[in-house]
Amino acid sequence: MLFASLAVLCGALAQSCGGGDDGPIGDDVASACVRAAACDIKVGVRTRDCIDYFRTTLTQLGLAPLYAAIYRCVNRASGCKAIGLCFGQGPPCGASFDERCEGDVAITCDLQDQRIYQLDCASVGQRCAKTSQGVTCIEQGQGELLADLSCDGDNCNVQSEACNSDALDRCIGDDVESCLQGQWVRFHCASLGLGGCQTQSAGFGRCTP
Repeated sequence: MLFASLAVLCGALAQSCGGGDDGPIGDDVASACVRAAACDIKVGVRTRDCIDYFRTTLTQLGLAPLYAAIYRCVNRASGCKAIGLCFGQGPPCGASFDERCEGDVAITCDLQDQRIYQLDCASVGQRCAKTSQGVTCIEQGQGELLADLSCDGDNCNVQSEACNSDALDRCIGDDVESCLQGQWVRFHCASLGLGGCQTQSAGFGRCTP
């Protein structure tokens, strides 16, 4: 499957997104990547990989407007359950799962984490279709994209130390640092509504739920 997981938007269900009245924790892709990884959704060893996936693969597939809306939902969500709802995460599945369209909702199995995901194509003016790449949304819809990174000093800070683009995310006390565009960026886990940073067995750091 060309892209890792399909999702269904919270849409107008503000309660699923943790209540939109409080405003976003961060209005950018990077903050959403850090929060989703803490909840074992789209986990990677580098926040940069998550951002690059949004900018390249999802853009090429015409899915960037939809995922921009999903990431906004993630940044407003309160807790991992609500973040899972933003991604339309469902029950476990396997290789025999029958991917399908139900109206303009794409239902597929992410074989990486073995979970069902749903994508509401119509929410951004697209439609569901079976293609050579599997079940997906097609036709470019309208939508406002997010900035890759928007540090306001509360959620994250760009550090003076340069870094190699292959560097793994790392823990600095209770915060996590990611190498983005050649500079370390420190995300304050607590300000993102998460627990302290923890180094994983594979050697990379990430915030805990």
